[in-house]
Amino acid sequence: METSVAFYQTCIKTLLKNYEGLQSEQAKTIIVADDMGMHYLVLWVGWEGHKRIHSCALHLDILDERIVIQCNDTEELIEDTLVSMGVAPDAIVLGTLPPFLRKETSFTPKYSVAA
Repeated sequence: METSVAFYQTCIKTLLKNYEGLQSEQAKTIIVADDMGMHYLVLWVGWEGHKRIHSCALHLDILDERIVIQCNDTEELIEDTLVSMGVAPDAIVLGTLPPFLRKETSFTPKYSVAA
């Protein structure tokens, strides 16, 4: 039987693959999936003329058996996508919101470890 952490890892990696093709002539997409450290990122890296492109599109961590959304620079509500994949809302922490605003959501409101 798959553990909750293994299930979360599978869901996150499936989610990140949706962004694999979002690259341009100026920047390519890099997906980082660190299962040991439980850090998951989508980066855009490249050059636009003389301007360096190095941007984090998504950053998720698994901390204390919860998925913490550390950065979401996309237009998608990835927390809803994770829920549609079967992740319970109380296993998701919106790290992009200040802790006092999290209580206004249906996701884990009181979690504050590194988020």
